[in-house]
Amino acid sequence: MISLSQEQKALWIKENKRYFNVIFAISLIYALLHFSKLPLVIVGESSGFKFVLEIILRFLNFSLIPYAAINAIFFLKDYWLKPDSLSQQNILRYAGLVSGIIVGTTVFNWIANLFEAIFQLTPMGASIIIDGKVLSSYASSVTANLILGLIISVPVFIKQSKKQEQELKKKEQELTIEKLKQLKTQAELEALQAKINPHFLYNSLNSIAGLIFENPQKAEKMVISLSELFRYSTNSHSKNYVTVLDEVKMARTYFEIEKIRFDDALVYEEAIDENTNHFFIPRFLIQPLIENAIKHGASKVEFAKIKLQIMCLNQSLIIQIFDNGPNFPDNVTQGYGLKSTFEKLRILFPNQFEVQCKNQPEKYIEIRINKLITSLNE
Repeated sequence: MISLSQEQKALWIKENKRYFNVIFAISLIYALLHFSKLPLVIVGESSGFKFVLEIILRFLNFSLIPYAAINAIFFLKDYWLKPDSLSQQNILRYAGLVSGIIVGTTVFNWIANLFEAIFQLTPMGASIIIDGKVLSSYASSVTANLILGLIISVPVFIKQSKKQEQELKKKEQELTIEKLKQLKTQAELEALQAKINPHFLYNSLNSIAGLIFENPQKAEKMVISLSELFRYSTNSHSKNYVTVLDEVKMARTYFEIEKIRFDDALVYEEAIDENTNHFFIPRFLIQPLIENAIKHGASKVEFAKIKLQIMCLNQSLIIQIFDNGPNFPDNVTQGYGLKSTFEKLRILFPNQFEVQCKNQPEKYIEIRINKLITSLNE
């Protein structure tokens, strides 16, 4: 049993409709020419009922053979074999044409011979003579139909091949453009993710140098935390997304380094809804915002307090970073922290995020991601 997909069924109907319309138009023209009694069409000496039967047979001849040919081409090329290259498609087009004409002519000749014998109609078709030998009615019909079919079909096949070639080139160009876009996007993300604020690195190394003799244990802890931060940055180059859980762990590591620098003058709190741990967000999304809060807020006051809060609300992921530093100005400039945040979200969550800086009732930055990703296959 033949089972066509929706796409194949649509193509099959389209092809048959198109050829039926052409066949019907040719048959109608043929009938009109005959009734106009022009010498272009010769049906024979029959009249009345026999004449109608001959017209029906000629219409069947015009319709059955092309119908068989187009369906043979479709089932060979688009259903059974499905060739990859244009050359293979062309071979199957001609194979389908020849096999369809032979099948169509065989069926038509059987019907015509039956009608001619029963109703004593004028034999249809012309005889072909090769080297003085007259071919049989069937051989003559097959030969004539093949020649006519090739004359009509070759220009059509050539046109179809050129059109397909142009479409393939267009698809290749589109794929190339899409690949370049993906590479550009990946390069942009890697550039954003590779950034570690040089001032942070400079300050951290200075702190380590100062602690080596004063407090070797703190210096060692700071070196370990710094190496973990850089490992997270370099070992995950191919990852654009990480889970909330992984990103929070890295934020803690970053804060541990800053805590050693600021000592008791800096306090860090978390309020993380555990149900958000499995959601995916851009890598290095939170750390730059905490760095931003320390640099532009907490470092300006005597006793600094940073709080990271993450929750899920109305099918959106909410990330908030609070600090007790001076209020945001009316027009917040996109320093490194905010700029990298906007760029990552723009690339990975286009038109599905919001970033706001608020001073009331407390000072905080809020990121709202309106698409919850629980699997990277989504």
